[in-house]
Amino acid sequence: MTDFTRFLNSKDIAEYLRKINYEFSPEEAAYVVHEARNVPLSEKHEAYRELIARYPDCILEKRNGDFETQPLSVFLQELMRLETEYIAECKTSSPNAAYTYSVYTEDQYGRLSWFEDGARAILYPTFEDCFRAASEEEAVKLRVKKRYFGGRESVELELLPDGEVLSVTVSGKDEGITTAFDWFWIDLPTPFRHGDLLRCIAETSPRGEDLFVILETMSTWGGKELKENGFRDCGNKPNMERRRGELDFKAWDRLIEYRKKNGDIGDMNFEGYEVKPNGEVLWDTYATYLDFERCRDVSGNKKVLLSLSAYTKGEIAEDLLLNAYRYHVLKAMLSEMKDGFSLYIEEGLIRAGISPERGHVKQNSEGEKDET
Repeated sequence: MTDFTRFLNSKDIAEYLRKINYEFSPEEAAYVVHEARNVPLSEKHEAYRELIARYPDCILEKRNGDFETQPLSVFLQELMRLETEYIAECKTSSPNAAYTYSVYTEDQYGRLSWFEDGARAILYPTFEDCFRAASEEEAVKLRVKKRYFGGRESVELELLPDGEVLSVTVSGKDEGITTAFDWFWIDLPTPFRHGDLLRCIAETSPRGEDLFVILETMSTWGGKELKENGFRDCGNKPNMERRRGELDFKAWDRLIEYRKKNGDIGDMNFEGYEVKPNGEVLWDTYATYLDFERCRDVSGNKKVLLSLSAYTKGEIAEDLLLNAYRYHVLKAMLSEMKDGFSLYIEEGLIRAGISPERGHVKQNSEGEKDET
């Protein structure tokens, strides 16, 4: 029997669900299998076939997407058929199409990111030529895209370096149910709590940089979960009259019921706080919650989030939060300034009152230099 937690991208969520012996519904299992980023498509299809055998009478209800109410078995069989056809189409050369590639590899900061080949300037006539060129790069994964001339149609395969297909993406064509999972809303238990420091593990960060966030509330929480996370029920009190930590529990319960029927992947989000490079703290909405893990190691002004996390959890007072914020931001600024001083010669730095090694030089009352 398949352990469906292994398909989850978040290690923390997978570990937590194993710990509580969580049993996936057929729809949830199909969703996490489809969204797995590093599992070969052949293994995903094997899991789909197991779901078909285990739940022959399961019905998928119509949502806001294009697919109608139908048996799960019919849905998954059609999905596998289309994915198999699109793989063959992508690998078959056409006179009205050419190929480009991108690679998932380390950037200058040692982070894994996606990069296009040659600013998308190189076109290859066949899938084999394109894959061969991509394979020469030091990459964790590859994408080979078949682009049709005179339109926006394309078929893209994401692959491991050995050629194993991970996923298929179609654009500008009749996508069928290959995009149907975008209309799912999945409510999986997580170990995350109000005030936790989380790290985004999505391969393309929504901010173009490493994203660390303090969790405020999650879209899957109803009144029960809000109470467990330290919020107080304010009833239908107007927003202007609510105090910090007060929410309308019944309104959140109604929202959960609505999302169960009409929600989609865009509603699988949470609210929280992040810190920008200039030290500004912002509130925002982040999706999806399945693309986050706990984080305990941050540097630079990101350490502001450690202070904010402790404050959110009630572990420190406001005055310490404010002083800690100033400390972390100023320390990060000083570190950046020191990096900039590498452009200057040692004699110039000393004359400017700055030690090239220890940071600061000052003169005492006798005119002698004291290094601190």
